[in-house]
Amino acid sequence: MAKKMMKIPQDPERTSLYRIVVAGELHESWSDWLGKVDLERKEMGVDSCHTILLSEVPDQAALRGLLNRIWDLNLKLISLNKYKQDK
Repeated sequence: MAKKMMKIPQDPERTSLYRIVVAGELHESWSDWLGKVDLERKEMGVDSCHTILLSEVPDQAALRGLLNRIWDLNLKLISLNKYKQDK
């Protein structure tokens, strides 16, 4: 007999804010596909830029999914930082 997986309710207290920086320009139209992240373009000099993604992530599985999407787009990951949110 197969075990049933118990659904764990999302706890807003456990949601984390992540700031992810990737090389190159990512158009804002990708925001929904990436999971409704906020995108910001940052100039890095002549003909160079980075895209900053800000996303609230409920758990490690969701973070892994977001990183997989970045991988699927063949984007170079520059940094990944987790921020504590004020309650």
